[in-house]
Amino acid sequence: LAGRVQRHRRQPPATPNMLLLDAPIKHCLGMTPAYIRPGFESAQAASRFRLTTPWLHELLAADEYQTPSAAARIRPRPSGQRNPQRSLVDLEHARMEASMAPIAMPDGSVPRRGRNAWRAPRLEQDMAAPGWQFPHALLTGVLSQYQPFRGNEQKNTTLVFLPDEDEELLVLHRVEDGKGARGEKLYVPVDQSLRYDMTIRMAAGVSIWGAFDLMELLREQADSLGISLRECAEKMAIVDVLASDFGWKWHPGMGFVKNSGSG
Repeated sequence: LAGRVQRHRRQPPATPNMLLLDAPIKHCLGMTPAYIRPGFESAQAASRFRLTTPWLHELLAADEYQTPSAAARIRPRPSGQRNPQRSLVDLEHARMEASMAPIAMPDGSVPRRGRNAWRAPRLEQDMAAPGWQFPHALLTGVLSQYQPFRGNEQKNTTLVFLPDEDEELLVLHRVEDGKGARGEKLYVPVDQSLRYDMTIRMAAGVSIWGAFDLMELLREQADSLGISLRECAEKMAIVDVLASDFGWKWHPGMGFVKNSGSG
């Protein structure tokens, strides 16, 4: 902002002409953390990217704010001299480095199990390395769950296809938390009441890629893992969809879509 104003005025000031609040307005309103959206501070209280103070006179050295300049943002201090929890400048460089640089992996001498095992760093929302450093991470939806592209405040419902007693048909169930033992799940049949099969008319030259039978795929996977068909379905045929009082439309090639209830 200061550079934009000076670009138009082109009048070097003889006296200070900018006033900086010693803390963001967010802090004055009791909001923590204060340097976030916008800012590089983390929402996680235990994060190494969480500042220990909101006061600007403690977070910036005099030469970092008395003369407005981008130098501090361009020239980082050596990593051994940084203190991202006590310096706004160091916080920005540390956060940018963590977001862009690859994750350091242990060598063969570090155990992968036990008390002294190597532990991966906390996955921050803006860490880009996992997507390209570990290509197999994109084969599941785990990475996108931890780093969603957009915020989603809508309620979700978990659905799963489970085999019937004869293991001939897959029946749609809604998954609910049980009231008994911790981690217990209840499977409520909704196949007849909330599932509506869709018929899609394809245009000329258009077809579903990778035609498959879900039951056959589950049988093959269950045999490969040495588990029951039911257990395999509980793990592999499960999906989160938008919550709906009117059920969901279903197509084997297109998946689920929320039913509007309009008919």
